[in-house]
Amino acid sequence: MKTLIAILTLCLFSGCAWFQDKERRCAAYEEVYTAYRASMEVRPVSPEEVAAATAAAVFLRNYCGWTATRGNDANGVPVIHPPQ
Repeated sequence: MKTLIAILTLCLFSGCAWFQDKERRCAAYEEVYTAYRASMEVRPVSPEEVAAATAAAVFLRNYCGWTATRGNDANGVPVIHPPQ
């Protein structure tokens, strides 16, 4: 899990050249963000998971049509919602 999160975090900063289209990039970041939200409910999350979820939230909000609320969760990760 941490490896996937680290790869996707690097992907955000490298431009995701190996993903072929926007839908696949959005799906990959959605997976990271939803996994973080689910993990947060049942156990303490690692700093790496927080960093990956923050990067995923920024990407989803900026490129995939997700909307942000006014706040962040307890770890400082933006709370966002999928497009309607």
